[in-house]
Order: sequence, then structure tokens, then C-alpha cells
Amino acid sequence: MKPSVQISNTRLCLTHPSGETRHFPIEQLYFEGSDGERNQPRICSSLPTTLYYQIANESWLNLTTEVQDTIAEKQFLADYPIQLEILLRPDLLSELTEQVSTSEEAIAHLQNLSKKQAEEDSADIHPLLQENNWYCTAIKQQQPTGEVCCHTLWHYLLPTLYNPTSESVADSITQFIQDQTVDSFKQITQTTDPLFQDIAQTFQDLFTNAFRDLETDPDSSGRESKQVDHSSLLSVVTEFLEMEEWSYAQLSDSASDSNSTISALRLAFRGEHGQWPCYCKINQDQQTVCFYSISPIAAETEQRGAIAHFLTRANYGMILGNFELDFSDGEIRYKTGIDVEGDRITPALVQNLVYTNVLTMDQYFPGILAVLEQGISPEEAIRLVEDGAVSEEEQEQC
Repeated sequence: MKPSVQISNTRLCLTHPSGETRHFPIEQLYFEGSDGERNQPRICSSLPTTLYYQIANESWLNLTTEVQDTIAEKQFLADYPIQLEILLRPDLLSELTEQVSTSEEAIAHLQNLSKKQAEEDSADIHPLLQENNWYCTAIKQQQPTGEVCCHTLWHYLLPTLYNPTSESVADSITQFIQDQTVDSFKQITQTTDPLFQDIAQTFQDLFTNAFRDLETDPDSSGRESKQVDHSSLLSVVTEFLEMEEWSYAQLSDSASDSNSTISALRLAFRGEHGQWPCYCKINQDQQTVCFYSISPIAAETEQRGAIAHFLTRANYGMILGNFELDFSDGEIRYKTGIDVEGDRITPALVQNLVYTNVLTMDQYFPGILAVLEQGISPEEAIRLVEDGAVSEEEQEQC
């Protein structure tokens, strides 16, 4: 492995397909790989927490909802910077390594490209300066109690793309899901096709053939035509999610056994004000379905009194669902539930359960951020979100 270079006052200017540009501070650049292997440039960039969430919400650096480890993400604190590790798209590696051989040369080459791009003001952006050709593989934060680190799907998937096979790609995706849910769940029982299809489209020129085996798998090809058992709550919930083309992972609780009738689904939602992980807990015996939206940012110990005040005010007058705060770790979530014992659940009921939940979280999320990140009083934060008195400047800050 080649040595890394510590950098100061250096930024990587990347351009979004929309034409927007952002400057990412480069703290460190090193080439990853051992002798005989292809060396991959890895960039470390440090950002304020608010800027990170803007980047994630806009899916810069391929930080789409599906590839983020949103469970670990909720452990990030508002007052500490976040470090991103970024890798170049594998099939563009030669664009850089044919020009440079050291970290110093790589930095100089990227800076020269940026300077030349700015001087020419051309609509044709060099591939190395296109943000969608760079992939965030890890998100870290150094906190008083130690480092919090979560890896995106790209951390697992990119190494397989040099010699991709359907097995290696599927294994990397499964390992990603298993690792990010290890604290709460042990066994992955199902992942839906849309996640595989999205990734296949992204890297179509690299491993379309590798995914052909997955697309023609008899187990997956028969999934769309299966008959839904409307006596099974899980079947109706998954039918609704598949109708909505909503990617999910079906999980089994670590405390359950093979005879358990409790199921759990993990998914994610992106609203107007942010994105967050969601869970659906289904108890077939009790005939209940609960849906949870988990805030991607938790409350620090000293903030929990203020956020509890805010959530109590938010809950007052709620007809469907309520906010919850875990005082032990600061987790914030919104819960909706339904009991259908003696009746029959339908996809329409599931739709009301789910969308009431995520739209309520989306409405109040700016208020949560205002209390946690800006120190706004609970009363003022409630006024902002419920009375519609949030100015454009305040919404950008939230």
C-alpha cells in the first residue's frame, strides 16, 4: 500500500448532473491496495453535520437511501464534524493511475483538472470531476466516547466489481444488510429485487452479464405472480410495498425462533425535509401491525429534556400515531399501529398506516433538527412546523 498524504487547504470540486458544484475538503488521500493488486485512490473529507445531511438528502456521492447504513447513522451528534471516505468508480481508475503514481501527483492532477475546467467553463465535465463517479464508502464521526463508523453498501460492493460474478455481488449486498442490522437482528430472510436492479443499472457496463443470473433466478421470477394470502398480515404488507415499488429487507428478530409469528421489515423513506430508516413490526398471533419512522439524528443527553418537550407538544392532538423518545440513548421515532383482530387487513389500510407515519415525520423533522442543531426552543420549533411559519432561510438551516 502506498503512503497517505495529509493535506490542508485543498478541495476537490465535483459537479452534479444538474450542473451544481460542491467543494469537498480533502484531509487525506492514499492509494489502497497491496502489491500485485490495482491501487484505488481513497479520499478522506471532513464536513459539518448539517452539510453532510444536505449531501445525503440530495444523494451526492451515490449516497442513495438504499446504500446508506441508516441504523448507525442515527448515532451521529450534531456538534461534531463527519468524515467521509470516498472511492473512485472502478472502471475509471485508469483515468487517474495512468497519469499519476503517487498521492502527491494525484492531488496535483485533480487540482489541475479543476482549474482547467473552471477556466474553460465547458459543459463537458471531466469524468474525474463528476460527483456520480465517486462513491462514499464510509461515514465516520469522532465523539467524546470514541469513533462511530458506518459503511455504505459501496464499501462491500466496489471491491467485487473488478471481477464481478452474480455470487460475489449478491454476497456483498447480503453482508451489508447483515452487518448494519447485527445489533437488532441476526438472520436475513429476504431482500427485494429493486435494490439489485438499481445497482445493475448503475454499473450496467461493468457487470450486466453477472446480474443476468440473478434476473433469471426462478425464485425471483416467480415472486411477482405469487398469490397473496390475505390471512397473513406479512403477505398483505409486502404486497403493498411491492405495489409501491418500495425496497425492503425482511428480517427475523434475534430473540425469536423458527416458529415465531413476529416478523419485521426494514426499509427507508425520503421526504421533502430528509430521509430516515423505517421498520414495520408484524405480529400474526396478536393481529397487529406497527410502523416506525426513526429519526436519523439522536438527541444528546443534555438535549433530551428539550426534545421531549417538543415531542409532547407535537403529540397533543395527534389522532393517528405518536412520537416516542428513548431516554436511554436519545432515539426519536414516530409510531403508527393497527389491530385487525376479528377483521381483515387490506393494502389500503396498510397504505394509510404507512403514509400517515412517514408524512407526519416529514412534517415535524425540521422542528426536530431546529431543537437539536440550532437550539431553538420547543415552543418556537412547534410554531414553525405547525403554523407554517418557516421561512425559506430557516428551512435551509433545518
